[in-house]
Amino acid sequence: MEPAQTAAPATVAIWDFDADAPPGTKDEIWGTALASFMIADLGASQNLRVIDREHLVEVLGEQSLSISNLSDDATRLRVGKIIGAKYFIFGTYTIVGNEAALTARMVEVETGQILVADSVGGKANDLRVLSLQLAVKFLRPLDHVVADREAHSMSNALGPPASAQHLFEQGLTHERRHEYQQAIDLYTRALTEYPHYSLALDHLEKASEASARQ
Repeated sequence: MEPAQTAAPATVAIWDFDADAPPGTKDEIWGTALASFMIADLGASQNLRVIDREHLVEVLGEQSLSISNLSDDATRLRVGKIIGAKYFIFGTYTIVGNEAALTARMVEVETGQILVADSVGGKANDLRVLSLQLAVKFLRPLDHVVADREAHSMSNALGPPASAQHLFEQGLTHERRHEYQQAIDLYTRALTEYPHYSLALDHLEKASEASARQ
């Protein structure tokens, strides 16, 4: 008797969340971070193969497209087909004062059909928790076991304090300007205030590598 074959993981592409915020404001920097949260949360499922941002940027270059082209849904789906993604997740976020709302939809690349669309809302200081809540909603139809595990972990996912988030946001701004030493300092301070800040740790590593290449 032949062993049962395991279904291949479904490939999911996720791009930066679009900001519903005035240009040039600090709220704009959350797009990449929110996408990184979603990539990490969905990547916990063995049923999914999540494509990272770096690979998407590489494909854009090969197709002579710029990052700004991904603001168009049709282009996103075109890129999704090129990289072999079954699903593409598009997200937006709004921050007004200390209130935040995240919205996302998962589109089937082949047909353009929206399979899942949902949103969450809460305090802006709890963006990491909100992103986890949103990820659980998208995980349920794809991997309910991991979704239940992530939902259970939310009681402990209090996230970094506002002061650590502020340091991390400043670090992202400097990293995007290629001011890597300033970014390294800010990520380190954020980790000092909140040792479990895994995203700050990831960016500290990336900024350190980029600084070494300069």
